[in-house]
Amino acid sequence: MTMRWGLGPVFVFEWLMTSRRWQFYAARSLFILVLFASVSFAWWSELERRPNRSIIQQQAQVGESVFYAIVGVQLTLIMLAAPAATAGVVCVDKVRGTLTHLLVTDLSNVEIILGKLAARLVPVLGLLGCSLPLLFLAALFGGIDPAALVGAFLVTLAVATLGCAVALTLSVWATKPHEVIITTYLMWIAMLLGETLWGVLTTRWGVPAAPAWLRNANPFWLAFAPYAWPGTVTFEDDLAYLAIILAISASLLLLAIWSIRRVAVRQAGRAERNRGRLWALTTFVWPKRWPSLDGNPILWREWHRKPSSRWIQFVWIIYIAGAAAFSFLAIDEALSSRGTIPFMRFQMAVLVNGFQVSIGMLLLSITSVTRLSDDRARGTLEVLMGTPLSTSAILSGKWWANFRQALLLSVLPTAVGFACASVEGDWIRFIPLPLLTIAYGAVITSLGLALATWFSRPGRAITASVSIYVIVTIGWVMILALLYRNSPSRSVNALACGSPFFGGAMLTQAISRSQPEEPTLAGGVLWALAYLVTASLLYRATLLTFDRRIGRISEKWSSRSPSFDAPSRRELLTFPVTPAIRAEPGTAMGHISE
Repeated sequence: MTMRWGLGPVFVFEWLMTSRRWQFYAARSLFILVLFASVSFAWWSELERRPNRSIIQQQAQVGESVFYAIVGVQLTLIMLAAPAATAGVVCVDKVRGTLTHLLVTDLSNVEIILGKLAARLVPVLGLLGCSLPLLFLAALFGGIDPAALVGAFLVTLAVATLGCAVALTLSVWATKPHEVIITTYLMWIAMLLGETLWGVLTTRWGVPAAPAWLRNANPFWLAFAPYAWPGTVTFEDDLAYLAIILAISASLLLLAIWSIRRVAVRQAGRAERNRGRLWALTTFVWPKRWPSLDGNPILWREWHRKPSSRWIQFVWIIYIAGAAAFSFLAIDEALSSRGTIPFMRFQMAVLVNGFQVSIGMLLLSITSVTRLSDDRARGTLEVLMGTPLSTSAILSGKWWANFRQALLLSVLPTAVGFACASVEGDWIRFIPLPLLTIAYGAVITSLGLALATWFSRPGRAITASVSIYVIVTIGWVMILALLYRNSPSRSVNALACGSPFFGGAMLTQAISRSQPEEPTLAGGVLWALAYLVTASLLYRATLLTFDRRIGRISEKWSSRSPSFDAPSRRELLTFPVTPAIRAEPGTAMGHISE
C-alpha cells in the first residue's frame, strides 16, 4: 500500500458531516455570548469599584480586567472542549465497526489519523478564532500589552492542539469516549497543580525546589504572568511553549499513526477480559450480600458490577492514593505542635480539602453520566425497559449505585476536618463539612443521571456535565470575588461555599479557627440543604421525562389499557414456556427446534 501524506477523503467526509450539525454553530454562538458576558461584567465591576478615577485610568484598568476575563474564560473552555470534541474519534468507530471498513480500503494510516484530527481541530480553532476580534477590540481600551495578548493567544493555541492530540492518541487504545476524557482531564490537573504539589513536598521534606519547566507547563501562569508577575515571562517564552507543545503533539500523532492498524486488528472481535484483578482492591469496602437482589435487582447489579475499563480504575486509584497521602500529611501537620502561627498549622489542610473535594467531584461528574449512557449505547437499557421493573426502580438503582462513590469521596475530607476540629475540641462546627460534601455528591449524581437521559450521545452528556460543574466550581465564585470586594470576608466565604473547591477549603478553615466563623458554617449548612433540594428536583425531573426520552411506554398510560398490563412476579415464575417456531428443513429457520 502506498503511503500518502495529507488529510485525504476522511477529512472531507467528516468535516462535511460536522458542518451540517446545528450544534457546531450553537457552540460558537454560546462561546461568544460567554465572552461578551465576561467583558461586560469586567467593565461594570471596574467602574463600580473605582468611580473616582479619571477616564484614562478607568479604561486602562478595564482593559486589564477584560484581558483576565477573556483569556481565563477562553483557556478554560478550550481545555474542556478540545478533549471532548476528539475523545470518540477512533474508539466510537471501533465499536461501530466503521474503522475496520476504513482499514480494508487503500487509505493510509496518515490519512485516517490526520483527517480525523483536522475534522475535530478545525471547530476548536474556530472557537479560538471567534475571540480574536474581541481581544483586539479590547486592546483599544488601553492597559493591554499587545505582546501579552498575542502570547496568551499562542498559549491557548498550544493547549487546543495538545488537547486534541492527546485525546486522539488515547482514543486509539480506548474503547469508550469517557475513558479518554477523564484521562485527558487528569493530565490537565497534573499540569495545573504540579508546581503546587511539588512545593508541598519541598516544604515538608526538603525536596529540591520545583524546576522552572514545571511552572512553565501551567498555561494559566504563562498567560497571566505579564500582568500578575511582570518581567517573569517574555514573548519568546510563549513561542517556545508553542513549539514544544507542537513537537509533543506531533510525536503523539506519529505514535497513533504507527499503532492504529495494529491495535484495531488486535481489538476487533476480542472478548472482554476479566477486569476483576485491579478492582478487587476496593471490593472489601462494601458487603457482598448487600443490597438484596429481591429488593432492587438494578441496584444489586450496579452494586456488584465490575468496571468495564482499567482506564477508569487506574485514574481512581491515582486519585485515591494522592488524596490519601496528602490527607495524611495535612492531618499530621494539624495535630503536630510545630509552628508558632496557628493558621500555618491548618494551611495545608485547607488546601488539601479544597483540591481533593473539587477533583473528586469532577471525576464523579463524569462517571455519574456513564453509568446510564453506557447502558444506552450497549442496548442493555432496552432490555431493562422490556422487563416488569418500574422506571423508578431502574433510576433509583442507578442513582444509589453511583451515590456510593460520593460517600467514599467524603471520607478523606471528613477525616481532615475531624483532625482540625479535634485541636479546638468544638465538634459542632465539624458537622457542616461532611454534610456539604455529601450534598455535592447528591446533586452531581442527579445531574449526571438527568443529562444521560436527556442527551442520547454520551460525549455530549459528559461535556455538559463537566461544563456545568466547572461553571459552578470556578465561574460564579470569580463573579462573587468581583462583586463583593469591599464586603466583609465572612459573607463572601459563606456565599463561596456553593463551590466544591471553596466550600471544602472555607469550611476547613472555619473549623480550624480558634473563634468559630458562624456565617461560614451557617452558609455551609444552607448550601447543603439547597443542593439536596436541587438533587431531589433533578431526580424528579429525570423520572418524569425518562420514559419519553428513552422511548418506553409510560406506566400511567399502560395501566389504562388491558393489553399492556404487566404480569405479576408470581405469574412470571409460573409462566409456561412457549414452543419455538418450527420451520421446514432446508429453510432459513430450519435450524430452530422446539
